Amino acid sequence: MKYVLIASSVHKVTSGRVGHRTNAANCRQSNSVRLKKKKKRCEFPLEWVQLFFPQFERGLSPYRRDPGDCGVLTVYAEERAGLKDKIRFELTGSNLDKKDVFSESDPFFTVSRLNSDGSDTLVYRSEWIKDNHSPSWLPVEISSGKLCNGDWGRRLRFEVFDYDFDGDHDYIGEFVTTLEEMSAGEGFQIIQWDVINADKKERKKREYVNSGTVILKAISIEQVSYKMEEDFIFSFHSF
Repeated sequence: MKYVLIASSVHKVTSGRVGHRTNAANCRQSNSVRLKKKKKRCEFPLEWVQLFFPQFERGLSPYRRDPGDCGVLTVYAEERAGLKDKIRFELTGSNLDKKDVFSESDPFFTVSRLNSDGSDTLVYRSEWIKDNHSPSWLPVEISSGKLCNGDWGRRLRFEVFDYDFDGDHDYIGEFVTTLEEMSAGEGFQIIQWDVINADKKERKKREYVNSGTVILKAISIEQVSYKMEEDFIFSFHSF
């Protein structure tokens, strides 16, 4: 049996990606997987067996002159276990760079998981804390499936910004870690990361230390036992 993935017209986004998640069971129940509708509908044929390949690309059709000139859809699949584990952690910042002229920064952070194809997927965004260079953010509660696809060794990028009401948030810096590294905090071990701004580091050279630090205040991981089932995460990217 053939399946058809229905996609919208070409998405042009600055990040170069459009994300969508579905479950294999949903594909079995339907002859198509639908993405958010736009003005134009594009599609490509899909054999069910192809969903078991790590990654493949197809040009969307109908096309203008040549196959793929209206967009290319990249599909990759991952099979993971432990997707329902519950993770709760708290972060605090210390001496984050000042980005406002007349006050301290209004910092918030985002978490993105890094994918096998080099892209990243935003999985969490915190609240912003007004006028505080050493904020204590609200606890984060998230499943391991959403955070890291159940892969404790998956790299996670934490980015820290200064909130601006016009939406043009000022970048403070970032650090990369894994759930495996974070889990060491369950044993009351103090874990902290330097927040690094690569551009500022390049300008300051040896004078640069960091743009502040982020400290893991607490973390708990509840491993949920459940009947083993196949979970597939699909990400669709248009170029």
